[in-house]
Amino acid sequence: MEFLVTNDDGIRSAGIQVAVDLLLNFGNVYVVAPSEVQSGKSASLSLGQILRVKESFESVKGSHKAHWVALNGTPADCVKMGMQLFFQDHRPDFCFSGINQGSNASIAAVYSGTLGAAAEATIYAIPTIAFSIDTHNEHPDFSQVEKFYDTILRAFFKNPPKKGFYLNVNFPNLPAEQIKGIKFARMGRGRWIKEFDVQKDPFGKTIYWMVGKFQDFEELEARGEALEEDRFYSFTGDSDLLDADNKLVEQGYIAISVHKVDNSNVEEAQRLSEAWKL
Repeated sequence: MEFLVTNDDGIRSAGIQVAVDLLLNFGNVYVVAPSEVQSGKSASLSLGQILRVKESFESVKGSHKAHWVALNGTPADCVKMGMQLFFQDHRPDFCFSGINQGSNASIAAVYSGTLGAAAEATIYAIPTIAFSIDTHNEHPDFSQVEKFYDTILRAFFKNPPKKGFYLNVNFPNLPAEQIKGIKFARMGRGRWIKEFDVQKDPFGKTIYWMVGKFQDFEELEARGEALEEDRFYSFTGDSDLLDADNKLVEQGYIAISVHKVDNSNVEEAQRLSEAWKL
């Protein structure tokens, strides 16, 4: 098999090193990753900016080889460049994004460069999966990924998502023996509030440092404190048949949520069409 691999933590991150090593058990790997950290870039592109390959090298494991390219661009740029450099006449079998250091559950999925790259690969009709681990520790314990990756990836290879969909896998930051299992999930409801720390620079000018506090609507709903005006999501439909990904991770499960490139909603479009009477 052939894999296109990228991330948003940069080509030197611990997560992508582990990912490539694991994927080399299955086939050849083609890595195009940002030369610097690109977290929070979503699916942004470097329009109007010259892109350059900053470095390239190779590594070998057994009979399989990894080709590494560092690009001064976003994760979505890296997917496009991977297709340009390695896959002009055919597609890779699969795309892997990650392993991201930091959860991409709940609303983090909207901002994530890891998932932005996954969406970009999905646009190319490549079956795509993203891995994240719920810690920002500089040296994470990847033992749980190393224990469960084979089970998840083999199931993914055999039964990938339909075209237009990609998988978002979030691991709890726990030792492998404490993982309770693997569950499919929906995107958890929440958002960040109090997002800026206001400070003064050495010249006395006001500066803003993005920090934020996560407001978990799942907990607010459970306590009966969710305000109607704050609901950017719907409580109706089939979504509640699955648990929230962020809550499952907190409970010690590996959570797999299914995302899609097409974010349009036919039902709401039909409702508005009837209400607006245009």
